[in-house]
Amino acid sequence: MELIMENTITISVQDNFLENRAHGDTAFPCAAYFTDAKTHDIRWHWHEEYEVSIVRSGSCPLSVGTDHLVLHAGDGIFINTGTLHSQETTKSTSDFYKEDLVFHGRLIYGSKYTVFWQKYMAPIATSGHSLPYIHLRTSIPWEKEILELIADATTIAREKPFGYEYEIREKLSRLFLVLAKNRTELESDNRQDSSQEMQHLKKMIRYIQNNYMESISLKQLSETANICEREVQRSFHNIIQQSPIQYLIHYRIEKACHMLDSGEQSIIDISNSCGFSSPSYFTKTFKSIVGCTPREYRNTR
Repeated sequence: MELIMENTITISVQDNFLENRAHGDTAFPCAAYFTDAKTHDIRWHWHEEYEVSIVRSGSCPLSVGTDHLVLHAGDGIFINTGTLHSQETTKSTSDFYKEDLVFHGRLIYGSKYTVFWQKYMAPIATSGHSLPYIHLRTSIPWEKEILELIADATTIAREKPFGYEYEIREKLSRLFLVLAKNRTELESDNRQDSSQEMQHLKKMIRYIQNNYMESISLKQLSETANICEREVQRSFHNIIQQSPIQYLIHYRIEKACHMLDSGEQSIIDISNSCGFSSPSYFTKTFKSIVGCTPREYRNTR
């Protein structure tokens, strides 16, 4: 899935759901994005960077780890490093608009030998099993403070005044200080089991992403994650809310959309490349998911 943002920055997700590009660059590892009601769903993915977001208007479903949320206007979210997440933008309200910052921790700590990493950021980064995310709301004072910092940082990133890099880093540094002060009340031991389930799911997702063009069985997925076939089904339904085959089909269609966007391959070749048994089945499946035929989709690009 790709999102073309106001600053012509692209987010892309590679075959193991790890985003295959750094956000920003080595000199300033931070990038700003937005999503609105016209944006396609953002498929399950994860990245080494942290992600903070604020909803400016409307509402939208968001899934993080094993939890399924709805973010409303004024809400925000902090997503910890390495956490699987997705966004169902097609189920958002028509006025939905969200701004995001995705940034590497080294923007703040510089080196892992510093006190900034060891004392303040490492405890948060290494507690992903108990603190995968924080749903931020204005009703809690310290969460409201973080929301204000995110709002300021995203505005600065959008407007880019002189010295914006300094100002964004200052806002994000303050955000982590607030998190560090309040971390202990957020962590919960009941996320331990879901963390193990998440690791199993990452392995199965990686297998599907690497082999989507081939036939994939429940047995193959169970062997990949070293769990029983019933557990495979349960993990997909519990976290992604799709069966493994539904997930596979949707991923194949997503790949097909990318190929159709490029305009380089014929529809028959795309059907074969994405693992469909016949062009007619590909067209039927594509229309049921996207709402139009592959040819109609290509003609609108």
